[in-house]
Amino acid sequence: MWKNDFSDALTEGLIKNNPTEDFKMPKKQQSVEELEKAEEDIVFLEKEELAHFLKLSYTDGLEMDHLVFTVLSYTGLRIGELLALKWGDFNEKQGSIRVTKTLYNPNNHFENYQLLTPKTKGSVRTIRIDEMLINMLKKHRLKQNEIKLKNRLVYQDNGFIFARENGHPQLRKVIETG
Repeated sequence: MWKNDFSDALTEGLIKNNPTEDFKMPKKQQSVEELEKAEEDIVFLEKEELAHFLKLSYTDGLEMDHLVFTVLSYTGLRIGELLALKWGDFNEKQGSIRVTKTLYNPNNHFENYQLLTPKTKGSVRTIRIDEMLINMLKKHRLKQNEIKLKNRLVYQDNGFIFARENGHPQLRKVIETG
């Protein structure tokens, strides 16, 4: 509120500099007592609701929706971690996925992305996956190989599991709004 008033005054030449330019309001840190008293508002799907959602993602979703949402729900991956997964992170024999990176793409442009380290040190992890997920990923790899052949002139193979038709990683907004 004050920031705009000072900006206007600066623009009109009434002041020489904006005293609020680099000011950031400090956040109030909660006490231990406040944190302990606060009720957790965790929202999650019940088992039956998740099964219904995954069934709908299979019957009514976009092409990769069922695989994406199944992997997210069975592994607890963040969307950025999922989109950064490469085939080298998937170990079929051990039944695991190795999380070592996250996709950063603030402008949602398919070519302008960065692979960064995960959110925290503890976010680097290996996740065990069951036979159903292993089979889904194997089937997806076969389908992706067909897409590579079909689009071989434009496909840039960077090894992403969740790649677009051109080989670049899928966009976050496709998953969040899909």
